Amino acid sequence: MKTYLSDKNQTMTRRRVLAVFGGTGAIFLAGCGDRRGSPASLPVGSNPTSTPPTGARNGAAISTNTGSGTTLPIPPVLASRDQDGIKVFDLSLQQGQSHFLPDLTTATLGINGGYLGPTVRVNRGDAVMMNITNHIGESTTLHWHGLHVPAAMDGGPYQLIANNARWTPRFTIMQPAATLWYHPHTMGRTREQVLRGLAGMFIIDDNNPVAASFPNTYGVDDFPLILQDLSLSQSGQINTGGGSGRGGGARGGTTQTLVNGTVAPTLVTDQTRLRFRILNGSSQSFYALGFDDSRTFHQVATDGGLLPAAVPMTRLDIGPGERVEIVVDVTQTRGFTLQSFGSRRSNNDNNGNGRASVALLAITPTRSGAAQALPGKLAGIERLAVSAAGTTRELVLGGDNGAYTINGHMMSALSMPDMPGMADANNTFRVRLGDTELWNITNPTREFHAFHVHDVQFQILDRSARSLTPGEMGNKDTVVVAPGEKARIIMRFDDFADPTTPYMFHCHMLDHEDEGMMGQFVVVAAT
Repeated sequence: MKTYLSDKNQTMTRRRVLAVFGGTGAIFLAGCGDRRGSPASLPVGSNPTSTPPTGARNGAAISTNTGSGTTLPIPPVLASRDQDGIKVFDLSLQQGQSHFLPDLTTATLGINGGYLGPTVRVNRGDAVMMNITNHIGESTTLHWHGLHVPAAMDGGPYQLIANNARWTPRFTIMQPAATLWYHPHTMGRTREQVLRGLAGMFIIDDNNPVAASFPNTYGVDDFPLILQDLSLSQSGQINTGGGSGRGGGARGGTTQTLVNGTVAPTLVTDQTRLRFRILNGSSQSFYALGFDDSRTFHQVATDGGLLPAAVPMTRLDIGPGERVEIVVDVTQTRGFTLQSFGSRRSNNDNNGNGRASVALLAITPTRSGAAQALPGKLAGIERLAVSAAGTTRELVLGGDNGAYTINGHMMSALSMPDMPGMADANNTFRVRLGDTELWNITNPTREFHAFHVHDVQFQILDRSARSLTPGEMGNKDTVVVAPGEKARIIMRFDDFADPTTPYMFHCHMLDHEDEGMMGQFVVVAAT
């Protein structure tokens, strides 16, 4: 197996993966007895058991997160337990109640809590098992966004978890340090389930020595920030009918911008340098991030991990599904605010057009320090050459305000009723194991789209509308494509041949995904 990093000592070999998991790529299911028992295997593509697991939690947990000025809540890091050298993480998907508006209770969903989920933190090379139980009252899935795993472990629409079922996928962490996330990928219901709270951070660490030069103490100088816009009704309930952008809520209601599930929280800190891992977990909203005093900060990472070098800036756009990591120095004790200045990437009045700046996080320093230099080189990224691409694919994004398609095809539950029928579904690409491919993504519509590819991290080659920014020179899994623009991306498909289980590609504006803007591919053995 090849690696995107130039550090050959960090290369995770396919032989190592096979040694850990036997090379089967199967889905593993635990029975309804002891949660710590040995799992039994089922064939690839089998669905999780519907037997209620021991200790099922069906109650509605309360999440208290009301009001501007509330201290920034930090998602806890989920502890793992060892099972024969495998790190096992327990995730319970459950119903909850939250308080986003004063005196109003909102029905939400959460993971190990009432809203959102804990941070899963792993090291490159770890063997991992995720022990997932579903108690939300309906079927769901859990997808590891940005993670390089076998298709049967990816958590896409085919890995459906019935209510009161358990799914225990296993995989090895095979990629560099990065800030990823996890969320449902349920056919036609992804938007609703994500906005109601089923989402969390997934952080990978590695042995790159440059990490020591960044803030790296979680919850002290290194903070996850999950940004979401919620449209709330007058009674405080989440509007799940579509169009939950930043321009207005449901009729008679309001739209709130949440940071880790809280409106306009405050961070009081005695640290002189801060690192923010920022996820745009909204359905449609775009954010133009910066600080209210226009101070310079540095982008150090994007979707797939560290950039080649830190990029100084005062504004940073982030689209749905994207992640960025930024570092900012605290040089004065005067408070400052992270905010969105409205977005230059808006589709209509329902997701940011003309919206005034929105305060996201007020930062109150208790001491100051001098600005510090960052390392000149962060990561050695292997640039993929266009000449290495053996296949070029054309993807045309279609639809304006409905009827969203890729290459004229609208994926729906009817087009993918079961695994055997998958092979005959339209828009299924067959990608050869080990190949490098170039995808031309053309957006002739009047709307922005955030194009996401499962399984691999890609590199953006160029855009027809503008030059690439230095912050786009890293590995990515989601690219925003502007109206009338064509973006070229290149990627290599190492590992995990499975001709019967697909990965997905789709728009990560969740309304668009749910309405059919999605396709699929399988990785097949080279002949």
